[in-house]
Amino acid sequence: NLRGMVVAFIPGVIMNTITELMEREISLFREAKIIHNHESCFRHLSRAHILSQSSTFNHLRIHWLMFGYAIGRKDYGEVMG
Repeated sequence: NLRGMVVAFIPGVIMNTITELMEREISLFREAKIIHNHESCFRHLSRAHILSQSSTFNHLRIHWLMFGYAIGRKDYGEVMG
């Protein structure tokens, strides 16, 4: 039935959109990191973190990026937090 197909289709579309937005934030984070714009790095990682909430894999991936970024900056308070 058409209603069932639409209901099944919408969550997939939403997840694809969320993943695309998250990937965009990761790209913007990487661009900001190259030019040492730490405020932008934090902002983009924070946005990616929010967008990653619906996927365990993506959520862990963002935490790994945050962890690596904090270590690279020698921000041990953030590493431990």
